[in-house]
Amino acid sequence: MSGSTKRPEQSPQKPSEPERPSVLLDGLSGLNGPIDLRSRVAGRSGVHSSGSSTSARVASASVTGPFSLGSAWSRLVDSLAGDVILTHVPGRRVLDLGYGSPEISGWVKARIGDHLSIVEKGALDQAAGRVAETSGFLPASQFLDADGNLMIPEGDEDEPSVNLAEYPDANFDVVYCLRTFPHLGYDTTSSERLGRQLLREAARVTVDGGEVFVQIANPRSLRGIVEGIRNPITVVSRRRMILGDRYGLTRWDTIPRFLRFVPPELEFVRVHGLGVLIPHNATLHIPLVGGVLSRLEWRLRDLALFQRFGAQILVVLRRVNRGDPGV
Repeated sequence: MSGSTKRPEQSPQKPSEPERPSVLLDGLSGLNGPIDLRSRVAGRSGVHSSGSSTSARVASASVTGPFSLGSAWSRLVDSLAGDVILTHVPGRRVLDLGYGSPEISGWVKARIGDHLSIVEKGALDQAAGRVAETSGFLPASQFLDADGNLMIPEGDEDEPSVNLAEYPDANFDVVYCLRTFPHLGYDTTSSERLGRQLLREAARVTVDGGEVFVQIANPRSLRGIVEGIRNPITVVSRRRMILGDRYGLTRWDTIPRFLRFVPPELEFVRVHGLGVLIPHNATLHIPLVGGVLSRLEWRLRDLALFQRFGAQILVVLRRVNRGDPGV
């Protein structure tokens, strides 16, 4: 993986700040305090990376595919997720797996500087050109046993794999993976294998008691229902949907399904619901309604009755102590 990882530059000068809306700049003026993201103004993020995944910046023809960084819906989701992550990063070593949200990475960089390391999605799966384009449905039922448990085959030497060997064990206090986990791989088999490998590597490089944040697409949501109606043949057994288009693959996992990928080194802590009431970007542009719903999203994100119905789920995991007998 030599040369595949984007590392923060070591320089005595303060890292250049990405261009941001004035309201956000006001919130960043005191980096030791919380950043109020609820007041973000509209506008496309100025954060870019020459090595970032092309698919992350291209709007997909499918609602499920990689969504445009400039859409109102993606900005709302970034604000909801970023507000959670930023409370955990001050004074800590952080790893961004996938560089799925350059804007959030910019906020984290503003807080911790060179303590942020980034591994871009292209270095995680290297499979963007192998996505099946002939069908919108990638069958998955053959990878389930009689009890509904995943039977994930091991990859061979020719298959892409997630390997963070250049990072030693217990190297980061916080690891987050945004807009990346659902888009790993090029078919059902590789998607599930890479997802499991990513979580194992995240656990390995995280210190005991450290946090791992993973964003997943949730089929038990209004957005998932919309996709089921628009693509009825893509609703598969055992509560999972896997969709493919020419921009990439998107897997939708329920929370119980996702937790089956989680290795014993990580324990479940909580979830945050992102996009509970808003199934589509167009909803935010409805006069009055869009503004009211976006404000409600902030309240519903952490309410127990609603957080599990977000279009996107931010799952929080904790690294189990390495001395525990069960690890």
